[in-house]
Amino acid sequence: MTVTSVPMSQRLDDDTYQAALGRLRAYREQLERAEREADQESLDRAADLATVYADKRWVDDLPPLVKTHNRGRPVEKDSFNRFTKWVMGDPTANIGIQTRHSYQLHRAHEVANYLRPAQINPGSSEKVLRPLSRLLKDNHGDEAPDVWRRAKQLADGAPLTFDLVTRALRDHNKALGRTPPTRAQAYQARTVRDAWKRLFREFDYIAINADEDQLKAGLAEFQQRLEDLERARTQPA
Repeated sequence: MTVTSVPMSQRLDDDTYQAALGRLRAYREQLERAEREADQESLDRAADLATVYADKRWVDDLPPLVKTHNRGRPVEKDSFNRFTKWVMGDPTANIGIQTRHSYQLHRAHEVANYLRPAQINPGSSEKVLRPLSRLLKDNHGDEAPDVWRRAKQLADGAPLTFDLVTRALRDHNKALGRTPPTRAQAYQARTVRDAWKRLFREFDYIAINADEDQLKAGLAEFQQRLEDLERARTQPA
């Protein structure tokens, strides 16, 4: 059925208005059914994705790298970012999973790898595990079992849900004093972590490609900066 658009200022009669609301509710239910169906056995599909990624033969299906370096850092031809492009658009593979979903499956697989050694069955749902991926971003993946056990306590025998795991993660971070008092502080903490990651990636590149004199000079300058920073912090205001 095609619904004819009406001017914003025109009020509908009650029957037409209620019929439009009903169709929107039905569409929401349709979306929810599709999401539930897609989430069934999604953790198994996450394992499939990880297996194909590790195989690396997909690299040969991608066009050659245009840029081999990005700001002095080598571009990895087998990076997960390039893999998601292959999953999304390679006509031979014909998978067509959107990049966002590939990353969600990838993170869920990583979370499950933290749970299983703790004798925890992660179930089959990527969505239920999704909140725990935030631990991976903060390098706290080893805390995933603790959050999962907290979520099980909150569930009190009921199946775990996205909302329950989110609540358990929030309670876990609050108990450890990790809840930033402001969004600005949370943003600052996140950007500092990202900056450290970039710094370590650059260091790895330097360590591989610099000669001995360059490496010694760079390390000496870094040490000097640390000493200057320490003196600045200890000097009275």
